[in-house]
Amino acid sequence: MKTVSHQKLGLTFIEVLIVIATVALLAGLLLPRISRPKVRANRIYCVMNLKEIGLAFRIFSYEHEEKPPWRVPRINGGAELPAAGPDPISQFLALGTNLSSPKVLACPVDERVVKSHTFAGISRNNLSYLISLEGDENQPQSLLSGDRNITGGTNSNGIYYLTPTSQAGWGTNMHHLAGNIGLGDGSAQQVLAKGLNKQLQSMTNETIRLLVP
Repeated sequence: MKTVSHQKLGLTFIEVLIVIATVALLAGLLLPRISRPKVRANRIYCVMNLKEIGLAFRIFSYEHEEKPPWRVPRINGGAELPAAGPDPISQFLALGTNLSSPKVLACPVDERVVKSHTFAGISRNNLSYLISLEGDENQPQSLLSGDRNITGGTNSNGIYYLTPTSQAGWGTNMHHLAGNIGLGDGSAQQVLAKGLNKQLQSMTNETIRLLVP
């Protein structure tokens, strides 16, 4: 009579370790590839936000004798300085319906801010973007807006000062030492520190005043 040998089913301890190591290796190779599209999408959304902000400023300027909000009295719908104070909120609020939603004032990767669904009660906690008081649509390459985590300047009475010779850059807390800027012509782009400084050097202002949230 023949005896039937029963083979052991299942994996040995060594085989289990090999499977785990293989899965870990594949995860390490695939996860960065999966996350890259999300990173690119967030950067695109941020650039699109700044483009909409730039367009809103251009519409406002067109309706107010080619002046931005900080040069238009409140009584005429603007947020003229110094009455408005060194706060970018009043400048964004002056844009009114030129902005589709207050959500565009928040960068997708900015963990400090919370997207607001209404302009009522909006605060610095809802803003990811700075405003340059030297932004001018008649100077297409002038800095108009950008990510709030800019570095290299000095703060005085709530206004952040840069000069064309400043060694400006970006913090690590938004786009990993890169940043997005909006220009006077309504365009927006992502730049590293070198590109940011080149943009500043193209401006003729002795000082560049920023309202940073």
